[in-house]
Amino acid sequence: MSYCVRVCICFWAALLLAGCNKTPSIGSEVLALRAHEGGVANSRLHPAIAFSADGAHLRTCSQRLLKSWDVETGALESEYRVPASSFSVVFCPGFRLVAYDSHDSIVIADMAGRDGEITLPVPAGTIRCLAFSPKGDRLASADAEGGIKVLRLQSHPLRVEAALPLEMPSGRSSITCLAFDANGDALVATHDLGAIVWDSRTGKLARQYESKGPCHHVGFSPDGKKLAMSLENTVKLWDVDSGRELLILGETDVSPAGTFAFSPGSSHLAWNYDGRIHVSDTASKRTVLTLPGFAGRRSALAFSPNGKLLAALMVNGDLRVWKVAE
Repeated sequence: MSYCVRVCICFWAALLLAGCNKTPSIGSEVLALRAHEGGVANSRLHPAIAFSADGAHLRTCSQRLLKSWDVETGALESEYRVPASSFSVVFCPGFRLVAYDSHDSIVIADMAGRDGEITLPVPAGTIRCLAFSPKGDRLASADAEGGIKVLRLQSHPLRVEAALPLEMPSGRSSITCLAFDANGDALVATHDLGAIVWDSRTGKLARQYESKGPCHHVGFSPDGKKLAMSLENTVKLWDVDSGRELLILGETDVSPAGTFAFSPGSSHLAWNYDGRIHVSDTASKRTVLTLPGFAGRRSALAFSPNGKLLAALMVNGDLRVWKVAE
């Protein structure tokens, strides 16, 4: 082999190697696959997504089927299916427990099968939403009449202690969303006229927020200082301590706002709006990134624990992951 040929081979090999080792840029897609066939056909079945604590795995839920994925390879690791009659399906952050309604009961099960499952009777067809606390030691449920219960869970074997009574405001309204804060110290429930926050350890009423129109999604920032709600065409953020409105994302009567997710540091919010996913600074309101592709308002969003990746489970069943920070 001549010297010139060897030089050419080395040159092209170096270029190929450089291309293979190229670091993804901000906003680039690092994973895309069809996670759930058929998407979400029923409007009551909201997709869900979450990263594992080490960021190496993703859990998705759509059409009553839960799946675990390897983030780096996109390989399917496991599946868990709940009964076809269920409309509220949630899993705890540690990926250990799943809870769902089953016509006339709430079922809480260990997905690995090691801790069994328990069935709690409820009036048929009344459960509207469920939410686990971050540690998986409590489960909140809301019924069609606006009643809310907080169940305390114990493991080995899996069992339920007496429900925590909540101090309820006067009058009741249908509950649309439930969420705990990152420490499990606060519980928020939304209704057609705003939101109610309780101290989830004592059941005492902490604060009420007023809004116009139903809430489609609710959540606390990881630092516990902000509360966000998706209300018709906008996403609003409030200061938790003072109840003061901090900012509004979106424009009234322009496009429906949907789900959202806070970054681990609480400094940014990924949110669905005008069919796209935006990442905005929660202090300045400035949009720092808009991701390509269509995303329905019910697409589920989650940041990785280090804040570098953003994952979305679209309503059509696609799973997509982008790099959003260095």
